[in-house]
Amino acid sequence: MDVYNAVVSPLIDEVLAGYNCTVFAYGQTGTGKTFTMEGVCNDPSVHWQS
Repeated sequence: MDVYNAVVSPLIDEVLAGYNCTVFAYGQTGTGKTFTMEGVCNDPSVHWQS
């Protein structure tokens, strides 16, 4: 969560202001990249769109 709060969270305001933002996560398999970027998939406060 520290990485998300420090790097990704500030970009949310930029996206809502109309700017494009990209976050690229890379690293060893099984280190939590997907969880850091997406969180819990059954969170009712998040609207997933494919």
